[in-house]
Amino acid sequence: MTTRFGIAPYRACSFYGKHGIVESVENGEHTSTKLRDVLEACKQGDFTGVSELASLMKDVSFDIRQYAVQLFAHVCSHQQVECFEGAVEVAEDSSELCRVAIRLGETLSLNAIPILLSMQAEYADEEVTGFVCTALRNILPIDEVTEETIDSCDANGLYATETAALDAKAYYYRGQPVFIGDVAKELIQAALVANREQQGAVLVRQPQMLSHFSGIECPVGNGQLIADDVVGSVYDYVEVLAKMEWHKGVKYFYHHIIP
Repeated sequence: MTTRFGIAPYRACSFYGKHGIVESVENGEHTSTKLRDVLEACKQGDFTGVSELASLMKDVSFDIRQYAVQLFAHVCSHQQVECFEGAVEVAEDSSELCRVAIRLGETLSLNAIPILLSMQAEYADEEVTGFVCTALRNILPIDEVTEETIDSCDANGLYATETAALDAKAYYYRGQPVFIGDVAKELIQAALVANREQQGAVLVRQPQMLSHFSGIECPVGNGQLIADDVVGSVYDYVEVLAKMEWHKGVKYFYHHIIP
């Protein structure tokens, strides 16, 4: 397998963003030079411009806001997560709040949890509730907190108790300190199931997460049919990742540690 470290395109999820704006930003054609420059600097491990994304998350352009919110989620530190409050304030409707909630979950930071719970308390919307709970589960799932119970249970108290026992400096994925090997196992499992059942692979964040953590594009995506040769590509891909140095609880962008 030919590795493409550092040159894998940084893509927005097609459901939450528009591929057109993503590709144009990467190709230098979009008017938001600042957005493109911050992205390219982050790919090289320079995160000094991440704070500039905070203003772009409140841009008048919906497309720029959404791209900035996603990028910020993937490159922000624990201390910078609070900037998401600005994105919540400028959200034009419940649909945009849902997008912000999902990105908060992708920060993998415990600091995102209070913001998510605050969103839930302020916006009594069934759709927002669903996305808030999905984001919470991506970081730290609690059995007692579900879409049906989040309004009646003491979600704030439950999360305060759980997070008090955790390492505040670590980043968490589904209740455990994030580790690329765990995500890679999910990828392999999904590929094998899809290959055996001859159906599309069921993948949510794994391809995107593996790609932007490593800088090497994942060879498969959600819904893709997985033939035998594609299974081989998945194993080759994971083997390349396994040869790279990773630490548990650490968030990466293009294999650079988020400070």
